This record gives sequence, C-alpha cells and structure tokens, in this order.
Amino acid sequence: MSTKRPRLNDSDQDTLTRHAQAFHEMLPSLSRSNFPLVKFWTREEWNAYNSARKDASSAEVDNPRGGPTDYIEEEDGMPVSSVTITEIRLLARSIWIGAFERGKAPKTWGDASKELRDEYFYEMESHWGILRYCQNHWKADTLATLAYSPWYRHFSSKVKKEQATIPNERAAKRSKNTVNDVAMAHTPEPEAQAGPSGTPMPKNLPVKDSDETPSDPSPRVEQGTQQTGSKTGSKPRVRRVVRKDPL
Repeated sequence: MSTKRPRLNDSDQDTLTRHAQAFHEMLPSLSRSNFPLVKFWTREEWNAYNSARKDASSAEVDNPRGGPTDYIEEEDGMPVSSVTITEIRLLARSIWIGAFERGKAPKTWGDASKELRDEYFYEMESHWGILRYCQNHWKADTLATLAYSPWYRHFSSKVKKEQATIPNERAAKRSKNTVNDVAMAHTPEPEAQAGPSGTPMPKNLPVKDSDETPSDPSPRVEQGTQQTGSKTGSKPRVRRVVRKDPL
C-alpha cells in the first residue's frame, strides 16, 4: 500500500534545492584511505559484522557484546559514547519535526522524498562529522531506517491527542463563563438600611453625627432685656433696659 506524498510548494522546493546544492558543494565524500582505522566504511561490512557477532566464539568479532549503533565510529575506529548517540538522535528528531510541521513527513522513512533525504543527510553530517565516515551516507540513513517509523507513530499520535483537547478546553471555558454570567444575574442587590424614622436611607449617604447639638436659629431673650426690631430677614439685636429705682 503506497503512501501519498504531499506536494512541495515553490518555497519549500527552493529551500531543499539550496540545501542539496550546499551539501554537494560543502560536504564532499571522504576518502577511506584518509581514515584507515574506521572499521565499517560500507554497509556490507557492518552487516557482515552483525552476522558474525551472533557467534560469540567467532574470531572476526572483537566485541561480541557491542551495541546496535557501533557502526557510528570515531576516527580511531572506536564506537561513540551513548551520550553522543542520544544527541545525534535528538538532532534527527528535530529535523523530522520540522518536516512534520510543514506537512512533508511520510509515515515510513522508505517513503521519504529525495528532497527530504538530502536535507536530512546535509543537516546530520554538517553537525556530526563522524557520520561522514562511510559510503553514500549509509550511517545516517541506517539511523533513520531504525528510528523514524517508531518516532512518527508516537509523535503523530501525540499531536492528534493535543488537537482533540483544544475543542474540549474551549467548550469548558464557554460553560464556565455561562455559569458565571447566570450567577451574577441572580445575585440580589444589598438592602438599604432604615433611618431613625423608619425611612430607608440611600446607600453611601453620609450620616450626621448624633452628638452635634443643633443651633437655635432665634436668639435667647432673658428677662429684663428687649429686642429691637430690624428689617425682615435681618438678625435681631438685643438691647438691655435699665430701670431706675423711684425711691
């Protein structure tokens, strides 16, 4: 069953073409004669080694307990560390994620387009020169052949789950906002407090201090005094009258 490959637009095509051109110009193939200690220059040598490793007594195998990535070697022919393998795989995944986000990632590495493969080889071998100690990029290609399909299944499933949660989160948010609106609509207003005469007092109306003594608008007239009139509306004046004793 064939997988339908997405069609590249002009921008993506130009980018991948530039990468492929840069790969051929900047990363020429290395000569094995310059790296005589590298054991697995061809894929056939690595396959033969794996076949012989099944027989632990074989004289052709110097490390029968070697790992599945021992084909990635240093210049001296020693396998790279597990830390280096982890970092190489992280770079490979970042390249695949970029292709996935552009809609260019196939389900299997065997269905990868030439443009994607060239981009992958260029990026991997530019960052990790040890992957160039081989013929026809087979070390980077073998890494992708073993790791790409499991990565794709896991990553695509994760993306689908995240996309499925987005509508649910939006619906929950709308429901919460509706509940809050209904609750606010049914919240009663606070009752007004009653004044001394039983009349409700408006909210925030300042209350006059009850200890204040109201002033008397009219002057107090004592016995033996007489008020003198004035114009209406003016303040009355008080004049004291002194009576003489007739005796």
